[in-house]
Amino acid sequence: MYSLVCDAIRTNMWYSLRRHGIRIPYPTRTVQLERPERDKQLEVQTAARIILRQQPLFRCLSDEQLDALLPRGQVVHFGRDEKLIKQGDDGDSMFVLVDGQATVLVERNGAPMPVAFLRSGDCFGEMSLLTGERRTATVIAQTDCEVVEIGKAVLAKSLKEHPALLAQLSEMLARRQLETEGVLAAEQKGSVAEAQQTKYTASFVDKLRTFFEL
Repeated sequence: MYSLVCDAIRTNMWYSLRRHGIRIPYPTRTVQLERPERDKQLEVQTAARIILRQQPLFRCLSDEQLDALLPRGQVVHFGRDEKLIKQGDDGDSMFVLVDGQATVLVERNGAPMPVAFLRSGDCFGEMSLLTGERRTATVIAQTDCEVVEIGKAVLAKSLKEHPALLAQLSEMLARRQLETEGVLAAEQKGSVAEAQQTKYTASFVDKLRTFFEL
């Protein structure tokens, strides 16, 4: 048990130092073999692209738009039991879980309650990326995790380069809100749903323009 605890502490310290760009100096007698960082990052981004193509949020993006977006994302590593995000914190980014497993916890009555389990191929934090909302849950790594973080500045640049993307994302958010409210599921008349869709789309266009300073 002692060895396992020491290993977990050292591993998480190493991940934390790496995220902050601090490298541990190795003795000159040590031979360290590493995969070229650029090749590794390209491999992770390729995996993230496949994942994003399957997510509802990014289905509206063309291959060209995805190819422009992903290289600007940051590849980040977390160790077992580290918090990827914390409920209540400010947020302006989303994450693509390329490798690893994590648990989603929501605090209720002062106690954290597990509500979901994330695996390779899952995404989280989309609403914080699009609207700047505070994190609505805590995500804790159950294993070592490798993620691609897409921040506000990254998406803002893509929105400026591809103006049509603003309307596409707004329509997607409007549909999601309608589904949440049960308007689409209730099979109301098409004109009613279309009117609500138009109203919500316009609202989200304004919100996205303000948040991303477009």
